[in-house]
Formats: sequence, structure tokens, C-alpha cells
Amino acid sequence: ERDSQNIAVGKPASGSSVLYDSPDHFPSQALDGSVVPHKWGIYCYHSGGETTPWLTVDLGTDYDIDFVLIFNRHDEFGERLHDVSVTVSTVSSFSSYTHCGYYTGPGHVIQIATILCQRNVNGRYVKVQILGIPTTDTEYLTICELEIFVI
Repeated sequence: ERDSQNIAVGKPASGSSVLYDSPDHFPSQALDGSVVPHKWGIYCYHSGGETTPWLTVDLGTDYDIDFVLIFNRHDEFGERLHDVSVTVSTVSSFSSYTHCGYYTGPGHVIQIATILCQRNVNGRYVKVQILGIPTTDTEYLTICELEIFVI
């Protein structure tokens, strides 16, 4: 039983890019409330290939963030979920932010990655970003569902 509430469903989101500019991969797909397994990243947020892809969610107001769940894809590319940083900010520019947590990975198919926030993480904007090592590699961020829980 969860003591906190997922507040991300239906919230506005933006991404660093969208694979093939397809509506099936828009940032909103990660916040549609559906955790039904999908193959090939369809109906999941899916970035194009870049060095540090990201997804940002606007929660509408400041919250104390407790933890984040990332529902990974259900095909042979589960390992693409790795070196994921979650940060929280009160401003959309992320000119100042608080580190929430980190998922090292690599992920695997049908995985739900849990990222626990450090204490006193407060903000309106949540960013999930691959910080690949080295950052010259081409990365793809695929999030089939992103759940954000508050205290």
C-alpha cells in the first residue's frame, strides 16, 4: 500500500526530442496513466538519439517529492534505461535545482525503476535525464509511464 499519491497523470510535459516526431512517442504518453505493456516503445515517451535526452514534467505547483517510478519498455531495448538523473526545480529553466536521485541501471524489460528522493526535495518541475558516460554516446530515453509521488 502506498502512503503517497501519484500526481503526474495528465500533467504537461516536454522532451528534448521525439523519435520520428510521432504522436505515439510524445511526452504526454509517459503521463497518460496507462501502465499496460507496450512493445517497441509505442505509447511511451521516446526521445530521438542524442547525448543527454530528457523529459520534464510541470506539476503546476510546488510539491515535496517523495519518489519517482519509471516504467521501462517491454522489448529487447530495456538496457537503454541507465544513468538516469532525477532533478526537481521551482523554475522551468532549471537554473537552480535539487538533486532527487539517480538510477544507475542498466534496466531490463518489464522493469519499474524506483528512484527515492533525498530529503527536502521541493519543486514544481521534475526532470528525468540520461547522463550517459561518456556523454558523446547516442542515447534514447524511453519512459512508458512516469509516476511522481509526493509526501
